[in-house]
Amino acid sequence: MGISTAEWMEREADKERERIKAIPYRTGEVALLFGLDPRTIRKYVEIGEIPGFKVGKQWLYPKEAIHKLLEAGRTSV
Repeated sequence: MGISTAEWMEREADKERERIKAIPYRTGEVALLFGLDPRTIRKYVEIGEIPGFKVGKQWLYPKEAIHKLLEAGRTSV
C-alpha cells in the first residue's frame, strides 16, 4: 500500500528544507546576520576571514560555514 497524504507532504517538506539549506547566502544577508555593513563583509572575504565565492558579480557564502562562524562568535564572548 502507498503512503498517506500526510506522510507524502512531510517528505516533500523535508526535501524543501534540505534544498533551502543548500542555497548560499548573499552579502546583504550575511551582513544582517553579523550586524555589519555589506562592504565590511566583502573586505572580510577578501582577507579570508569569511568564506565566500564569487559568481559573476555576486558574492555568495555557504550557509553552513557562516553558521559555524556565528556559533564560534557566541561561544567566544
